[in-house]
Amino acid sequence: MLQVLDRGAHAVSWEVAGKPVLFSSSLATSSADTAWRGGVPICAPWFAAGPDGNQRPSHGPARTSLWQPLEVSETATRHRLEVDRDAAGNDASLELVAATTAADNTLVNELAITNRGECEALVEAALHTYLQVSDVTAITLRGLEHCRYFDKVAQRECEAGPTIEFGSLVDRIYELPGGDAAEIVVADAAMARQLKLRFDGAQQAVVWNCGPDASPNDLGAGEWRNFVCVEAAALGGTRLAVGEQLVLRSRLAVVLDTAEASNGPA
Repeated sequence: MLQVLDRGAHAVSWEVAGKPVLFSSSLATSSADTAWRGGVPICAPWFAAGPDGNQRPSHGPARTSLWQPLEVSETATRHRLEVDRDAAGNDASLELVAATTAADNTLVNELAITNRGECEALVEAALHTYLQVSDVTAITLRGLEHCRYFDKVAQRECEAGPTIEFGSLVDRIYELPGGDAAEIVVADAAMARQLKLRFDGAQQAVVWNCGPDASPNDLGAGEWRNFVCVEAAALGGTRLAVGEQLVLRSRLAVVLDTAEASNGPA
């Protein structure tokens, strides 16, 4: 069953074959000041502190605002939010519509930002997906091997290698050549499944795990091992003309390893 909060239009729970696919912290709470730790937070109309580094709150107001529900069912939701400031801090009239759809083994999250104002508006967006894994240090992440990335920990541009080593803070922004990701795969042998992501409208893919030393205070003890964030993002600032729209979409498919699963407990 799909669970989406009105606050943040935030998908917090979804399972396949009785196992959670989205991670949520055991300490997660949601309020006007606190975003739910886990699920799929919506970062908009800016990411982090915005292109100029001066915007507050972090990751924009979308994460903690109450959205207007337009459609709510066990498999699909649509929410709407009006925002009066763009990623440059200028007055704006932005309409945000978020849609989440679950079908069998696939979850689709979509965010559309439309400039309803009378002037050009600057926007950023990200679908900050927390994926449940058995142990982040034991997974394999494929699909970004040929993308350059900015390492926010080391504060430098890097050439991607064949693997990503988790176990300490990982915070990387991968540039997607030509836009969008062909396919990003999180292979988790212990959970006998692969999580496959495809993005539309994305210019970047963000990969994040806090590790044991940078865990936020709303994450339970040792829970850093149980997730990896792989998110569709449009960062750096997209200029929307009057009436223009940015659409960001993430498709998550769960592929079960039936051979592994059949060898498990009866």
